Amino acid sequence: MPAKNLKEYNRDYYAARSEPRREQVKARQRAIKKEIQDYELSLGCKRCGYNKSAVALTFHHTAKDKEHNIARMVTQGRAVESIYEEIRKCECLCQN
Repeated sequence: MPAKNLKEYNRDYYAARSEPRREQVKARQRAIKKEIQDYELSLGCKRCGYNKSAVALTFHHTAKDKEHNIARMVTQGRAVESIYEEIRKCECLCQN
């Protein structure tokens, strides 16, 4: 059996390691999303007090100091501390 060339080796190496890495990333995203949703529910809507579903709640930037989109930060798996730093610039409102 001939030895693998570098291209075949790299393809096999990546294939063997990419799926476990994807699962790690997805698990981290789910954990961060759950934590942020729990935090949204604990705050509730600033105007009406609604806190039954995190899906209906959103963080609204109040000033012009927005640096990042919070939903995108969660999807990207950013550090929770940096997400909370961005949340401090917002108020929690319901979409109802």
